[in-house]
Amino acid sequence: MLKRDLGWLWAAIAAMVALLVWLLLQLGMQGTTAQAASARARAAVICQIMRAGVERAGLQHGAG
Repeated sequence: MLKRDLGWLWAAIAAMVALLVWLLLQLGMQGTTAQAASARARAAVICQIMRAGVERAGLQHGAG
């Protein structure tokens, strides 16, 4: 009887540990996704700035 109760206790602990590991992985992936989205947004802004600079330089070069 005690052996069976200990088995259920260990099974419950193992299930909770697995759940905690899964939750931590989910949180880690969300952080990574947010960082990647932020980096893409910054890269898009930088590309727009560079494109505008090239266009402006082209216009100034053509005018001169």
